[in-house]
Amino acid sequence: MFQLTRKNFMVKNLKRYQKTLEREEGREEAAKCDFFPRTFELPSDYHLFVEEFKRSTGSTWIMKPVS
Repeated sequence: MFQLTRKNFMVKNLKRYQKTLEREEGREEAAKCDFFPRTFELPSDYHLFVEEFKRSTGSTWIMKPVS
């Protein structure tokens, strides 16, 4: 249960599930699982976040603490 209630673990597990589904069932099936927004865990994903932030000018960003 702890893995689902922490936002960072939930996203990590959803991404892992999507990769497993793609490997076992194919890209089309894994694409159906793309329902969560692009997520960054700071500070480790800072550079990826900055790149996406620059590409998405005018977008709204939601920041939440990990726990």
